[in-house]
Amino acid sequence: MKPDERGQISIEFILILGAVLTMAIVVIPMVLKSAEMNRGVTAARDGATKGAAMRGLGFSSGSGNVAGVVKIINMTPIFQDNSTYPDTDWYLLRFYVSIPDNMPSSSVCGTIAAQARSNLRNAFTGAYNTSGAAVSGSYYTFTTGCVDAN
Repeated sequence: MKPDERGQISIEFILILGAVLTMAIVVIPMVLKSAEMNRGVTAARDGATKGAAMRGLGFSSGSGNVAGVVKIINMTPIFQDNSTYPDTDWYLLRFYVSIPDNMPSSSVCGTIAAQARSNLRNAFTGAYNTSGAAVSGSYYTFTTGCVDAN
């Protein structure tokens, strides 16, 4: 080894290590934010599916226990202006639902939205508590809504 080449491997290692650490510091927050959005949307979709299945089988807290086919047609995340939780992005997860004419649409939509919020709360806090209109994570705040698509 020539005297002027001593220490070259350690300098190259430090440069490569610095580049890798810089990329990791940039990428990790984006991955965490994406994972939280995925967890929220998945939990809300699963809860809405559960609510639609319950109402389709005739389960209701009221006196009108009517069975019918309740279909979730689409779910759309809608970005909302946020003044309540300024540190997070606020999303309304709106479900478009096909409800039979013999079932009360406001009651069915209420059940679907409540089940979606319940699953969201469980995904982020570990409890099936339905109190409150919004569920907050580290990066996002979610709330749910339902529209009869008929």
